[in-house]
Amino acid sequence: DVPEDQKRSANVVAHGRVVALQLLSTDFHALIGDVAASLARSFAKKLVSSIPMFHPLSAEAHEEFADTLQVVRHVRNEILIEQGEINDTLFIVKAGFVALRQNGVNLEKLGPS
Repeated sequence: DVPEDQKRSANVVAHGRVVALQLLSTDFHALIGDVAASLARSFAKKLVSSIPMFHPLSAEAHEEFADTLQVVRHVRNEILIEQGEINDTLFIVKAGFVALRQNGVNLEKLGPS
């Protein structure tokens, strides 16, 4: 069974003779996943190279570092780091902004420059 929100709301009908190229959705998602991963790695390498604290690293270290980064998405008001907790994660904000908040008071807004 296909979920209702994935069902098509109209027919696609050949109007005259049609020659079409077909790509199954499973193949499409497999291809796009590979392309998306490649683009994410490329972006991560450029991003790491653009951050001054990483400038002393070798090109090889930039690549290794960029390859370990993972894209994560957060929703509005989601807490990334809890005040008072020990954190062992580095966040590099790719898109959007985060607020540095102490005791509920916004101290600074941080994001890509």
